[in-house]
Amino acid sequence: MPALESLVSFVNSWECDENAHLNVQFYFARFETADAHFRTLVGLPASLRPGARHVRYHAELAEGDLVRAESCVVTEGPLAPGVVHTLLELSTGKVIATAWDAYHASAAESLRGVAQTADAAADVDPRLCGPRGVTAPVPGAISREHLLASGGFVSTRGIIHPADTDADGCAQQRALVGYFSDGASVVWERSGVTKELINSLGYGRVAVEMRLTRFDRFRAGDLVEQISGLVQINERTLWFRHHQFEARTGRLVTIGDAVGLAMDLTTRKAVRFPADAIAGAPILGERAG
Repeated sequence: MPALESLVSFVNSWECDENAHLNVQFYFARFETADAHFRTLVGLPASLRPGARHVRYHAELAEGDLVRAESCVVTEGPLAPGVVHTLLELSTGKVIATAWDAYHASAAESLRGVAQTADAAADVDPRLCGPRGVTAPVPGAISREHLLASGGFVSTRGIIHPADTDADGCAQQRALVGYFSDGASVVWERSGVTKELINSLGYGRVAVEMRLTRFDRFRAGDLVEQISGLVQINERTLWFRHHQFEARTGRLVTIGDAVGLAMDLTTRKAVRFPADAIAGAPILGERAG
């Protein structure tokens, strides 16, 4: 059976960022909404949750664009067991972004049962929906102290407001990715691809891939301390990692991986980083996982 429609939406001007396109946090918001509708459509139990959400950004969305999403269960191939959500431009059907919700192997039988009962399985192309730049396993438990001693730095301090939480009182992914997005600017600055540099060149800094892995949940009133660092850098892309801790307790809640690149804001095409700008960029991955 084809994937099920799980979202119909519209891009508001206030959801767009300095690059004049939909900010990453609002892609995650739409994938959360699509997942909620898909769960209702197919009867996916609330107790069955993925360990990570892996998002690929294939094209841009701008103010006023119409979007829809299709969702399906994946029971075969490298993305199984999982659920894939595909965000499409409503008028043209162009693929804008994909989200692969990766479930633990122990969920395979349950997902297969849901797929059979609701006829909700579909074939997906792992080259389109699967990991491309973020391929390494998520590091295990790691402390703030170890990260800071290994070259990490605080990129964001924030708080989870009641408006940031879902019906269960847990922080929505949109809020977490919003802090990833804010902290990314600090990472870019430290990498050498500074705001001053990109403004002088007419470039923007954009994400093309993200992975959100949850170990725990934030709730309203929790303080977010985000420690970030570079994992890998080459002439065109930069891979960085955010670790979100609850500041009072030191509890690791979320790890966010992101691959970013520089984009010419006139042509909307990817460009190489100036070699002299990134030559001395410090790599966290060599020392802290």
